[in-house]
Amino acid sequence: MRNVPLRQFGNRVIYRKLIDLQNHNILFLLIDGSAVFGRIARIDGDTVSVISPCNVNYLALGPDEADNCDMTAPVPVSQVLIDICDIITFVEGPFTPSPRPVTAPLTQSPLPNDIPAGPPIMLSRQYRLIEELEELESQNLALTVLKGWVIGGQLSEVFDRIALFTRASIDSTPLLLSGSLSFFGPAFPSGVLHLAGAFRAWVNLKGLTRVILPRN
Repeated sequence: MRNVPLRQFGNRVIYRKLIDLQNHNILFLLIDGSAVFGRIARIDGDTVSVISPCNVNYLALGPDEADNCDMTAPVPVSQVLIDICDIITFVEGPFTPSPRPVTAPLTQSPLPNDIPAGPPIMLSRQYRLIEELEELESQNLALTVLKGWVIGGQLSEVFDRIALFTRASIDSTPLLLSGSLSFFGPAFPSGVLHLAGAFRAWVNLKGLTRVILPRN
């Protein structure tokens, strides 16, 4: 990827899980704000090789939100190499169409104005926040992580600084949509992606910035 990997955000649980998911279609949300969708071909050391997905037409590299980035639409490519330390979230599940159509226009994420991206929080505060998050298992909520990514759904489990999300069981717009996992970020059409079905999101809590409990 374009940015130098930040080693402090590496999580070995993500590494071990991705080894189990070789030859599966995966959506990667990266620490620089970009997104990659494709199939894991192999993992060499700390590098994940992502190639064209199964049953979907192309491998897409989504743009990030950097001011000096000239990308205004996803770029179809044959292979992308990702450093493990760049992965802030990855999503597994029954992808049929690509989660990021090449022709879709980019617009600003439709999040409320009172949910800013914000800087990384101090490590001691982050530990306390993760401890609080462990008490919220089985609840519907959203997290913000580095680069302003927002993930909404039902929190299934918290372990080893990983949060496992499944589809939400309630509606609480705009963050939650019942039966879906929700993702907000500039790399998606209209700034949002909803995945309905048996999808799971693995969130690297080393990039956690805040926990959001939607109104009932």
